[in-house]
Amino acid sequence: MKTKLENIATIKKSEVLPNVGDIFSFKLISDSERHFFGRVISVDAKLGWGEEVMLIYLYKKYSLDVKNIPLLQTSDLLVPPIGVNLTPWKSGVFEFVKNSDLNPSDMLEKHCFVSFNGRYYDEYGNRMYEPIEPIGYFSIVGVGGVDRIIGENIGLLTAS
Repeated sequence: MKTKLENIATIKKSEVLPNVGDIFSFKLISDSERHFFGRVISVDAKLGWGEEVMLIYLYKKYSLDVKNIPLLQTSDLLVPPIGVNLTPWKSGVFEFVKNSDLNPSDMLEKHCFVSFNGRYYDEYGNRMYEPIEPIGYFSIVGVGGVDRIIGENIGLLTAS
């Protein structure tokens, strides 16, 4: 059954699997002019129970031209890092723009996720005893989860 999307628009289905450093765009259903951006940070994260988990960042920054990518900084994250499966690319809501080497300054120093039991872990499932902001969820989401997360934060995108 196809997931009904309420916030993010379908752009173009990807034939290419995501790689570390990939910059991708996404659009809002309510705003077809602006291209928002995300970045693949890892393709081998161990969040939740999944395999092929991509650790991604979603940014508040946008451009009217998908080829004119704004400076993507961790200070401009829309939400904490997210673990996603391949469905956002396969369904066409994330469109590959370009690959660019990841530098240490492009990433948070540490990634922290909270599990359902209140424990903290890094993106590889290693236990952390102290939380480090920003804190994501120790789970995997698909296209429906990404749509929900963007919907919960849409005010941050439409206000910019």
